Amino acid sequence: ARYAKHELINQSPALEFLGADVGEITFSMIFSDSLGVDPAQEAQRVRDLCEYGVADFLIIGNEVIGDNMWVIERFEEEAKAFDESARIILSSIKVTLKEYVATLPS
Repeated sequence: ARYAKHELINQSPALEFLGADVGEITFSMIFSDSLGVDPAQEAQRVRDLCEYGVADFLIIGNEVIGDNMWVIERFEEEAKAFDESARIILSSIKVTLKEYVATLPS
């Protein structure tokens, strides 16, 4: 929800409901070479989506989440394990997505 805060003299501020806010979702993903992926490469793919502002639909399982596309607003990566060559073999990334509304109302 979005609210405007109106300051009042000698009274508590008054809040005014403006309408719904964009959706936000935060979740973590684990990448492991034992599952057939390169954790560093997969993390870079997600990082690129964030840095280039790519909007796309969020699909979990076979379900599209929400009515709009989403953008990655925040990206955090943690390397969890390395092999003998210091190559990342297990990592976790945490992303925060914001709902992306492509057009402004007229």
